[in-house]
Order: sequence, then structure tokens, then C-alpha cells
Amino acid sequence: MVVSIERVDFLRDRKTRRWLNSNVYKVYLFRLLFEREKETRDLWLKEEHLGPGVFASLNPFLLAQKLNRDQADHLQ
Repeated sequence: MVVSIERVDFLRDRKTRRWLNSNVYKVYLFRLLFEREKETRDLWLKEEHLGPGVFASLNPFLLAQKLNRDQADHLQ
């Protein structure tokens, strides 16, 4: 894995580390992932007519990847 110098410097920055460890960041990240999962699940429920809660337990990153693949397939 290649890590750029800018990335290493960014992670070494004291203010950045403090913010990444803060509860504000954790709440922001949780809300970001929750909103993405909710949007993805709503789209799938509309398009595939599945019952509610089918995708609620899946990883939001996997949901986002599937949504991106579906959108790419739709555009082709």
C-alpha cells in the first residue's frame, strides 16, 4: 500500500488527531453512514418492491458499492 507524504503529514497533525478522536467526528461519521444506508434502502425498496428492513443490517459501505454498481449498469 502506498501512502503519500501529504496523507502522513495530515495524520500526524495534532489538531487532526484530536478531531478524529472527538465525539463530534464520531457522530458526524455515524450520521453520514446512516443517511447513506437509508437512501440506498429506500431506493431499493422502490425499485425492487422488497419488504422493509431487508437491507437494514448490511454494512453501509457495501450498500453504497452496490448502489454505485447499479447506477453504472443503468447508465450503460
